[in-house]
Amino acid sequence: MLGGVTRSDDAVTPHSQEAPTSRARRLFFVLGAVVCAGATLSPGGDVPNVAPLNVEPSGCGVLHRDGSCERPPDGKLRVFIDETKPPVVRFDGRELHAPALSAAGGTRLAIELPRDIHTARLEIEAGGRRGVLVLRASSSPAWAVQALEKKARGDHAAVSAIVLPHVDDTDASSRARALGLLARAELALGRTNDAATHFRRSIGEAEAAGHVSDAVDDGLALSFMLSRAARWAEARSAIDRVEPLSRSYPDGRARVPYYRALSSFAFGDIRAAMRELDVARAQAERLGLTRLTWNIRNERALALERWGRRDDAIAELRALLSERDESISACDRATASFNLGFATMVRAQETTGPCAPPSPPNDAEGWLAQSIALNDTRCPDAVRSAMGHVLLGDLALGRGDLDRASEELERVDLREATLGLRRDHLDLKARIHLARKEAPHALEAYERLVALARAEGRVDDERRALEGVGGAREALGQREAAIEAFTAADELLEAASVLVPLGEAGSFQAARDTATRARVELLLASGREREALDLARAARVRLLTSVVSLDRIDSLPPEARARWEAAVARYRAERKKLDAEGARDWEKASSELLRVRAERDEALTRIRAALDDAMLEMPRAPNATLPPFGTTDATLFAMMTRTGAVVFIARKETASLRVVRLDALRDRSSATQAIIGAAADDLARLESGSTVRIVTSADLACLDLHAEPLPSGAPLVTSMRVVYGLDLPSSVAPKPRPERVLVVSDSRDDLPFARDEGRLVAESFTRSGRATEHLSGRSASGPAFHDALQRATVLHYAGHAFDAEGDLVLPLADGARFTVADALALPMSPERVTLSACTAGRITPSGVALGMGLVQAFLERGAREVLAPTRPVRDEIALALAHALVDGNADLARSIARLREQHPNDDWAAYRVWGR
Repeated sequence: MLGGVTRSDDAVTPHSQEAPTSRARRLFFVLGAVVCAGATLSPGGDVPNVAPLNVEPSGCGVLHRDGSCERPPDGKLRVFIDETKPPVVRFDGRELHAPALSAAGGTRLAIELPRDIHTARLEIEAGGRRGVLVLRASSSPAWAVQALEKKARGDHAAVSAIVLPHVDDTDASSRARALGLLARAELALGRTNDAATHFRRSIGEAEAAGHVSDAVDDGLALSFMLSRAARWAEARSAIDRVEPLSRSYPDGRARVPYYRALSSFAFGDIRAAMRELDVARAQAERLGLTRLTWNIRNERALALERWGRRDDAIAELRALLSERDESISACDRATASFNLGFATMVRAQETTGPCAPPSPPNDAEGWLAQSIALNDTRCPDAVRSAMGHVLLGDLALGRGDLDRASEELERVDLREATLGLRRDHLDLKARIHLARKEAPHALEAYERLVALARAEGRVDDERRALEGVGGAREALGQREAAIEAFTAADELLEAASVLVPLGEAGSFQAARDTATRARVELLLASGREREALDLARAARVRLLTSVVSLDRIDSLPPEARARWEAAVARYRAERKKLDAEGARDWEKASSELLRVRAERDEALTRIRAALDDAMLEMPRAPNATLPPFGTTDATLFAMMTRTGAVVFIARKETASLRVVRLDALRDRSSATQAIIGAAADDLARLESGSTVRIVTSADLACLDLHAEPLPSGAPLVTSMRVVYGLDLPSSVAPKPRPERVLVVSDSRDDLPFARDEGRLVAESFTRSGRATEHLSGRSASGPAFHDALQRATVLHYAGHAFDAEGDLVLPLADGARFTVADALALPMSPERVTLSACTAGRITPSGVALGMGLVQAFLERGAREVLAPTRPVRDEIALALAHALVDGNADLARSIARLREQHPNDDWAAYRVWGR
């Protein structure tokens, strides 16, 4: 179940905290309040013979262009200095006590300023360096203070009345204050066009007055408002307008990348959003912006969730909720508790199998109960509280407690319900009906959900509802009707995939395989084995190409990226209009929804056209023909279903099917034995040295099938030439290129064996007469590697591979990296690739399709074969593999067999060869 809920936050105020956009979240009830205080870096002053100390103030009432800082309203100023040695703080020459905390390679000071300040100098000395911050009294006029008091009480009409006489004041700073407050009042009253006009004026007036912090704050407020109105291009322009000013405004240097991250989320660029959030977090933490740091971390958890890294998202939320800072509100904690409860619940419900990693503690019920308690007492939120009861019902249903599930459903208050809450409420009711063997009632509920989704143009909602229809039809014994419903759900999968990075569809492919697995089982039950195999293969490739597409957003060339963002912006604008039109759809009968859908046909066509245009920018091979099954001597295709696994074995003349029961898949060892055992008779008929191609769903991909003994006692890899296939359609034939070999070794100068390996391989290729370039140590720089890779037809990389924010990367000299995105951006991959680096062939077990890694990226860009280890291996074994490659005339698959013969007691099975 997916909890559709909404984040709704206030607009920005000039000297207070603000909150980002209001967005529907499919997976998270996302928190969002962002600090909007003014502060900036102030010059250290000219002090002869003393090195300058970097001083970054946070919390100034106003930060001026000259670096001076107006006294904060509460007198509490935070200052970061880039020095760890004990500081001495003086206020107009008098030493001042200032508590100091270590922060991000420096020190953060908490300074209480006197109430009466006209102009003062704050001097800070530390480590033999000195910095000076010029302080000023507050310049906020009495009318502005009065307006802020009215705003705090929600009297926005009074705010407008107070500030209107001052919008054309002769003083630029007064005009800026008045326009900024007026814009916020207009926004609160729903007059967004007027608000935008006033914000644009206030930014210019604040800049003219030298009020850097106000200009940046108003620019971000404008961006926030425009993004809520789905005016994404204008929202980005607003950030661009004030970003240069933020460079001299420390708080702004934390907040601008945070807003950029929100913009990147809007356009589905999760990788860029993660980078921006990391920059924002580092700056916010060193300035002590606790609330902003909280929001950044919460957004980061959302990014991890969308990226498919649920365990990391859960860890981030657990760490977040362990914080006990009093500035974090009950509403913040209620939201984060809900997020953690939901993420933990879904993690526990994910497909199990021999490759599934251990689940974190399933304490979802406790976190959801905590969120509900806060929503019912300290942070009134009827919708989130109701959604919590829906999820508690889901948990009860999962453990078979139907009475408790029904009780939780009864506790859901639908009086203020959003469409998302009503949808999930009905979805849970339908699943309870199914569990109670009340299939007709379940079918009625699911068909209602289909009608609503179609009327509102919600592709992923329709897909999930059709899966429910399929399940209800199956329970009624209507096999063909069930297959038809599951097929219709599958046909929506590609469009739904585009919505994943936009936060409007399920993030995990594993959670989106339901229809495929059900169809395979139903087709097999009908005796349609070949059709089941074709379906399983096609679904796997479709999911894989979707993963490829979503990973490419960050590396799209400028023209394609502009078209993608234009399509997404059109989609979001149309989505917003349809949401407004469909606000009362729940009250309509299903028959009336058919009429409504017809009336909205033009709008629905536009929203689907925007999705189609977005998909056009994703690199894929639409309607590509899959390679014939069984073109090698034998192909083994294994896939997890709802009740076990199916194993297809195809030889050139024959094909057969075996079914493996679920209890035989309880762990890796038993699952490997069961699958090879199912194929053993067919494999035994092959001649020694035949090529066997292995294709599995990702939830079986961790199994070392190539290392499993055959009935003869010999491992499969020593009897046959084994290649693990992705089953991708044939790539476009590459243009003929001169054969060139690129060898990269020990790029970080810390692996002597890797350097020996590179020398051995390079000399072998050179002796065979092939043009070879060897980049070793510092010569393996980023530019040199990328340049040589463009020409290479063979790549051998010997060195490290490591995680960087969930991505596997190959380090190069001088701190450069080669990433999955870099591989996907290649115009053409080398035809043969060896990645002799720990875990370079790591597999992400998630559903039918493999996650995107370095191996898959090279294959997608045209490589014929890639060799890499799936887990860490000793340096000595990596060098031994290189000897096996050289001795075996560089045949990748046979080199693994040779390695096993020479090192039978080492982890030779970590190595695999993949093909398309």
